[in-house]
Amino acid sequence: MSNIVLPSDDGIGPNGPIDCCFYCRSKIGQPHKDDCVALVKKVTITYSYTLEVEVPAHWTAAGIEAHRLNSSWCAGNSLEEVLNYFLSWTNEEKRSVRDCCCGQFDCKVLEANGEAYSRRAEDVRAASEDFNDRLRFWVAQ
Repeated sequence: MSNIVLPSDDGIGPNGPIDCCFYCRSKIGQPHKDDCVALVKKVTITYSYTLEVEVPAHWTAAGIEAHRLNSSWCAGNSLEEVLNYFLSWTNEEKRSVRDCCCGQFDCKVLEANGEAYSRRAEDVRAASEDFNDRLRFWVAQ
């Protein structure tokens, strides 16, 4: 993948000069500087959240883990549990996000040796719009 500054890079455009990267100031056609934030790489991480959820009163810790890890319960359901925990009802029609979830969060890097490449503005925009659309849909449910 390329580290050359292209007109379609994330660092070109509305927030800065149109002939160079906003972040490292390298000109179009030249390589981004090594420490430029527009150069990204894929890594593998584990996120973990600590939160309270409701389960049947008679379940033991071992039973809960067996249900979550070795049954037909889909791990995707955990995403709903996380969102439910960090969203609180402000009234019957609207939810608002808790101010901060840092105290219930941990991150561990499993692999960080990905190849650097330059972000493209259209990819960043599309990913952000897609996430926002999915989050709005979920909150509306």
